Amino acid sequence: MLFDQIASNKRKTWILLLVFFLLLALVGYAVGYLFMRSGLGGLVIALIIGFIYALSMIFQSTEIVMSMNGAREVDEQTAPDLYHVVEDMAMMGQIPMPRVFIIDDPALNAFATGSNPQNAAVAATSGLLAIMNREELEAVMGHEVSHIRNYDIRISTIAVALASAITMLSSMAGRMMWWGGAGRRRSDDDRDGNGLEIIMLV
Repeated sequence: MLFDQIASNKRKTWILLLVFFLLLALVGYAVGYLFMRSGLGGLVIALIIGFIYALSMIFQSTEIVMSMNGAREVDEQTAPDLYHVVEDMAMMGQIPMPRVFIIDDPALNAFATGSNPQNAAVAATSGLLAIMNREELEAVMGHEVSHIRNYDIRISTIAVALASAITMLSSMAGRMMWWGGAGRRRSDDDRDGNGLEIIMLV
């Protein structure tokens, strides 16, 4: 059952990659067509951006995600209770010991990140640690360790990377439209009859 779920998550990762890169290619083509007079040029740029984002998140996801959240890494000396709970859950889940982080935030939250169990990390907020006893913390960390063991974190990590790439392209398109790029392209297409409205809708 467990191995079937892991295999299923790995398959889903490849499907997710394919779908996101297709979407990224469409967005890149539209941006290139509208603002650079070259749909193919926009597509190539989009795919390059997507690969850079995907690779950076696959190999540096822990550092990126923890930095974005202002997390600080802790060890057995600086946060013994949390560290020992994570260590116990990792042993029970039969995964390598993940890195442990604390986020100074009163909100109640915890999450896991990383592309595989070998470079995974877990984080908990100070608000969560302040109200939970050991048993409750074990339940939360056990849940996060299960995400690591089942490779759920790989799917979410790649999804964040490629969604960020699409957001970046959309932001670029918005800035170009604000500065009049779409207006110039629209004038050209009114003369050429290239169906700008259809491209914009897509």
